[in-house]
Amino acid sequence: MSAPWREAQLNLKTIVNSKDEIDATEKGLQEFIDSAHLNAQAVTISAQEGSAYGLIKKHSGEADFVFLGLRPPEPDESDEDYSKYYRDIIFSTVTPASTAYVMASEDIDFKAIFSNFT
Repeated sequence: MSAPWREAQLNLKTIVNSKDEIDATEKGLQEFIDSAHLNAQAVTISAQEGSAYGLIKKHSGEADFVFLGLRPPEPDESDEDYSKYYRDIIFSTVTPASTAYVMASEDIDFKAIFSNFT
C-alpha cells in the first residue's frame, strides 16, 4: 500500500428507509466487513434525515474517494427512464471527492442508456 493511503479510513455507508432498519442493516454491514477482513467502519443513515442525494453529499463531504452504488434498472423500466435516474444521480451527487458509480454485474444494454444521457 502506498504511503498516502496507509492512514486512510474506510467507511461503508448505506441509507435505509427508516430508523427501525438501522440496527439490522448495520449488523449486516459489520458481518460483511468481518467476513472480508476489512479495516472499515459501518455507518447506516436514515432516509428520514433528508433526501438521498442530499444525504450522500452530506455524509461524503470529507471523503477523498467515494464509491456510489447504482440501483439496477427495474424489469419494466425504459432505457429513457433509467437514463434519467442515472443523469439525476450524477448531477445531484457532485462532491469534491473523486466518485466511482458502481453496480453489481447485470445484463444491461448500457449503449441504449448512455445514448439517452445527453
